[in-house]
Amino acid sequence: MTTLNLPWPPSLNHYYRYGNGRFFISNEGKRYKMIVTGTMLQGGVKPYEGRVAVTIDAYPPDRRVRDLDNLNKCLLDSLVTRHGLAGLYQNDAQIKRIESTMHDFDAGNAGRIVVTVRPWPDAAGIPVSAPRRSPTLFEAAAPADVLV
Repeated sequence: MTTLNLPWPPSLNHYYRYGNGRFFISNEGKRYKMIVTGTMLQGGVKPYEGRVAVTIDAYPPDRRVRDLDNLNKCLLDSLVTRHGLAGLYQNDAQIKRIESTMHDFDAGNAGRIVVTVRPWPDAAGIPVSAPRRSPTLFEAAAPADVLV
């Protein structure tokens, strides 16, 4: 298990830019990725090879209302190994579980993100259920007490 304390990422609206007919990562997004990579290099982080689970504890920098789902894209992309440098995983397709919590504003933790990555399924024993057969459209629409 690896835990990192990171600064607050740019919002999704500031992460991407559009120009010349394509989307690209903004300078603000690139700066954030460099900060995260530097943090991982200092911590001697080694990437996980297999599937991983990610836990995110977000402590907003102020009392403004924020969308929790806007937080994940920039943050998770920044944790990928780049150019042979430090990363928590090789590709974010390795992530099989994400648990995110947006905490209330707390001046002592303002603007902090705590990310924990662990192998999935981990030794803590979070059960991974077997795939279930999806009901057909007719089965899903029929009331249980009606005989067909």
